Amino acid sequence: MDKRLKRNLILFYITRSLFIPFFWLAILYIYLTENKGLSPASTMFLLSLQEFLLIFLEVPTGVIADKISRRVSVALGYILTSLPFLIIPFTDSYLIFIAIFSIKAIGKALTSGADNSLLYDLLADYDSTSLYKKILNKSKSLMMLVTAICIFIGGFLAEINIELTLILPFPLMLIGAISVILMDEPETSRKAKEIQQQNYFNHTSEAFRNILGNRQLLTLALIWSIVMGLIVNLKWIYTPIFQALELNLVIIGGLTTGLYLLRSVLAFISVRLMQIDNLKSLPLYSIILSISFIFPILIYNPIIVILTLISITLFSETLMAISEEEIQLKIESKNRSTAMSGINLISSVVATIMLNGFGILNNDYGIKISLLFLVLLLSVNIFLSIYYRKLKLSRI
Repeated sequence: MDKRLKRNLILFYITRSLFIPFFWLAILYIYLTENKGLSPASTMFLLSLQEFLLIFLEVPTGVIADKISRRVSVALGYILTSLPFLIIPFTDSYLIFIAIFSIKAIGKALTSGADNSLLYDLLADYDSTSLYKKILNKSKSLMMLVTAICIFIGGFLAEINIELTLILPFPLMLIGAISVILMDEPETSRKAKEIQQQNYFNHTSEAFRNILGNRQLLTLALIWSIVMGLIVNLKWIYTPIFQALELNLVIIGGLTTGLYLLRSVLAFISVRLMQIDNLKSLPLYSIILSISFIFPILIYNPIIVILTLISITLFSETLMAISEEEIQLKIESKNRSTAMSGINLISSVVATIMLNGFGILNNDYGIKISLLFLVLLLSVNIFLSIYYRKLKLSRI
């Protein structure tokens, strides 16, 4: 492997591994309700605020990444994601809490799409885009490993000083921001920027026409958005699933840590699963993912729940990587980040619907009905995958 490519990939791995070093992940809900005195409804509003705001933030921040710099966009995103949380220990104002979570949403939007677009163009410089899925999954594996360690440490830190869990992510994400700045700007990205003479609206319109005018790309965008909506919500779905088993907080925290560690291991396994032809694997894995949620509906016990969550984790991560590879192949470099942000916008809509639908149904009808809701939503991907296969085989 070329030395410069190897150096850039090492920096990318460092950056991605520090994407979510959230020591507070397992205890934030408890901290906001018990330490800050917020109601459960107010707390859930804050936790779901990011997904709602991303609907409006994804595209503008994607344009920033395309027209200015994907490295700068990712670095600024890392800082804005973690820096505002330093303020939480010093305020009890709900309006300030809203502002903090809103700034975090901006940080997430600046990173979303830009990091993967940066990797794809970097590989394109060296005619190595065939490595995209493998590198992306390895980086996710490292990310989940670091996240799991941080969650585990965060449980102990919370017993000593819970505010430390809010402070420590910032220095780690600052290292991630520095790492991405040290990466080379891909020549593919630089050339794409040189031919961009369009204003914001024309640039955005072209990116959306690229998605909406291509049935294959639009179908893939919908598949990816549904899977992504599930993945980003898993951390909020774990707790009510475990609560329905009447587990205590210590066990819930331990299981959450274990699942994030497992996601690190499963990322390596999913690399083997991705070697199956994409046209065969998309519908197959969509079926398995949807069916996985049916087992705890029929038999709700700890063993079935854990096996279900393992299957969901494995096949959702695999489906996301496969569909994203297909998406990247169909997007032009000059508006790659903007197009991915548009697709992330769809994902944010799905995530908002998924999280609120799951919460409302769980509150009114119980955990099994809320899981049935996820089965029905994920079943849409089965039909979309079959349709995409038909489109690609007919070369439409």
